[in-house]
Amino acid sequence: MAPAVAERAFELKENEVSDAIRTPQGFAFIVVTGTQPAKVPTLDEVKARVREDVLKTKAVDVARQKAASLAAQLKSSDFDAAAKSAGLEVKTTDLIARGAPIAEAGVSPAVDAIAFTLPAGGVSDPIVTDNGAVVVKVLEKKDVTPAEVSSERTQLREELLNERRNRFYASYMAKARERMKININRQTLAQVTA
Repeated sequence: MAPAVAERAFELKENEVSDAIRTPQGFAFIVVTGTQPAKVPTLDEVKARVREDVLKTKAVDVARQKAASLAAQLKSSDFDAAAKSAGLEVKTTDLIARGAPIAEAGVSPAVDAIAFTLPAGGVSDPIVTDNGAVVVKVLEKKDVTPAEVSSERTQLREELLNERRNRFYASYMAKARERMKININRQTLAQVTA
């Protein structure tokens, strides 16, 4: 995940050792041990992956269509009975927070955006996720009370202060590195990488 390393790798000749390359994790030294020409993969090499992608795309489309056709029925009648009569599975969760995974839908910003705007008892339109489509019914909403806010205030304050300290320290260290003069001893690097 270091673009500088990949860029430098394509500039080196075979068996050539790079200079020190700065990465987010520290310094890296790379050696090109061989090259392969660019090629278009054969059908056999990608067949399984293409098949999985097509099946997943079709499954999401079918789920979206089925959810759209049932949306009106789910909103107007008994949600559980309508879902079961359509052969769907109803899953109930405990109270959840934003960004928490929801049953098999996983973590979905689209589901969060709609679910947290619905009133208690509200039913959403079909929401397309990476895994398919869902229709959300909000059974209960619990707002944060002032007592809970005051009891968590100290902990939140400490977390924010620590975050600020860490950002200040990182900024300070970045400025300090800019002012430092770093000498690279090429002979020592050559001995280490030889």
